[in-house]
Amino acid sequence: MSRTKVMCEIDVGTRYVTRIFKHPGSALFLPPEQVAEFYKGHAVENIRRQVFAASKGECRNCGRPITWVGFHMHEQIPKSQNGEVSIYNSVALCAKCHLQGEHANRAPHFKRGPKNDVEQSK
Repeated sequence: MSRTKVMCEIDVGTRYVTRIFKHPGSALFLPPEQVAEFYKGHAVENIRRQVFAASKGECRNCGRPITWVGFHMHEQIPKSQNGEVSIYNSVALCAKCHLQGEHANRAPHFKRGPKNDVEQSK
């Protein structure tokens, strides 16, 4: 999980993350009890779990059954267009629906990094 910390809006009752602020200054407009700092990986995982639970195990587009391992979290308004990672902007899709839409022409990209533990220790 990511070790970068991010500012998040949280549900006061459940303490679940509801959105990750794109700009930390956005948190200034909320009451302090609705704002918390989390590691980014934890915050995204928290949102993914809520999006999956809300889907009731079905793809939002086609209704096919989806699993926790196989579902894709899709932002309805992309981050590149000022969308945010949140439970309000995200839906659960099956891989087929997610990859055939606007993601169909996207070239795959892979993280560059060490190939094994020996390289990491150098």
